[in-house]
Amino acid sequence: MIVSRNIVIWCTSAVLLSGTALIAQVGTSSEWYKEVNELANGTYEIKAYSKDSLPLFKGILSSADPEIRNGKFYFMDKMGRLKAVGQYRDDFPVGAWTYYDSLMQVSSIVDYNPVWEYFNSGESILEIDSVSLDRLKPRQKTHMSEKGTFDDVDQAPMFRKEDPTFAFDRYLYNSLIYPAYSDAIDYE
Repeated sequence: MIVSRNIVIWCTSAVLLSGTALIAQVGTSSEWYKEVNELANGTYEIKAYSKDSLPLFKGILSSADPEIRNGKFYFMDKMGRLKAVGQYRDDFPVGAWTYYDSLMQVSSIVDYNPVWEYFNSGESILEIDSVSLDRLKPRQKTHMSEKGTFDDVDQAPMFRKEDPTFAFDRYLYNSLIYPAYSDAIDYE
């Protein structure tokens, strides 16, 4: 454990520990560094920069070792422009996150509260309701597990009445928002 009020961490392809600096591999080919500063209230501020000293992200941690994101975070693109703003709670994105395009216009707003509520509810998303069960033919019910998932599918699903391979790929390409933290550190 590193104990310091100001921790500077340089992330490359080697692993070393020297004083208050930790060098560790993160991501695939990027190099970046971060500063972690303890605040008066016992939380930590983290700031990450590219190897060219451009800001990648900054935010609040409730713990520095291990890092637990808890508070507002700002993410920048590779040019240092604002890319996303949102809140974390116990390392999960929560609330409304705002994403920006390269012209600093709002490109989308994503509400992560349903994800937070699902993970904290203890409920299973795989349960089937009685209305859906009544719509199935007896032959279809024989291929269903107790949780309501199908073990054997005899008719390939269609996505928006198109070939599922191409239609679903296109939908994902147009709709998916890569997590801001993973994108900032080039993590795939």
